[in-house]
Amino acid sequence: MTLRKVRNEQIQLYRLRTPPERVRALLVEYVKQANDLAARPRFYNTLTTNCTTTIFNMMRAVTSSIPFDWRIILTGHLPSYLYEHGAVDTRIRLEALRQRADVTSRVDASLSEKEFSSRLRETVPEPR
Repeated sequence: MTLRKVRNEQIQLYRLRTPPERVRALLVEYVKQANDLAARPRFYNTLTTNCTTTIFNMMRAVTSSIPFDWRIILTGHLPSYLYEHGAVDTRIRLEALRQRADVTSRVDASLSEKEFSSRLRETVPEPR
């Protein structure tokens, strides 16, 4: 995240509505993918292997209920996909959610891990 801030990129954080068993399965998939990358590095590809498509593929590995959509591929469109599928807080309008998800100003590498994590989540709404 701090690299994105150095590059003056916007950083957004969305809390997802996900059952605990799926969260655990996704964490295991993250560890599996990290170990796989350590053994067999891959190149970043804006269309096929980017931050969104990689996470989407991991989610598909733990559940088959996530439909593919063009917003998975094009940068910046994932929030509307998540909103449409009720995976994020839909009690507020999407634009308000996007504004509250913007954590760019809170990214501070000088904070401890615990402070960093808490500070990022301060105003990000949890879906209910």
